[in-house]
Amino acid sequence: LSNIPLTARIMNIGMRFVPECVWAMSKLIFSLAFVVHSCSCIFWLTKEASTSQEEISDFIEGYGLERDAPVLQRYALSIYYINTIFTTVGFGDVGPQNEAERFVTIFLMYVGVIVFGLLLSGIGYRKHAFCGKRTHL
Repeated sequence: LSNIPLTARIMNIGMRFVPECVWAMSKLIFSLAFVVHSCSCIFWLTKEASTSQEEISDFIEGYGLERDAPVLQRYALSIYYINTIFTTVGFGDVGPQNEAERFVTIFLMYVGVIVFGLLLSGIGYRKHAFCGKRTHL
């Protein structure tokens, strides 16, 4: 037992108590959350690197936040923006402000399409594996 890595032991415990389809969907959701978090951080890092502090403060104030908004509020704004990109909703209320942000946004649009394609494929695969080849509900 001590030769088995901790992650493998946790997976075995999870598989015993949680149905396989729930475990698989949970992994998909956590993977999606990780990708959205990573892309949000990339977007905000680009914003910090490509604009002045004054422009960032104006940007933040433009969305009803305080000039020195806490990190959590900035993070929420970034997550919101990434989710509008990934879901292809694109409300237009938050957007890139300069060339660097536009290039990163274009890259993140492609990442979003790939991620959601993989997510839908994974859901379809899990449904097929769970339901088998039944053609009716």
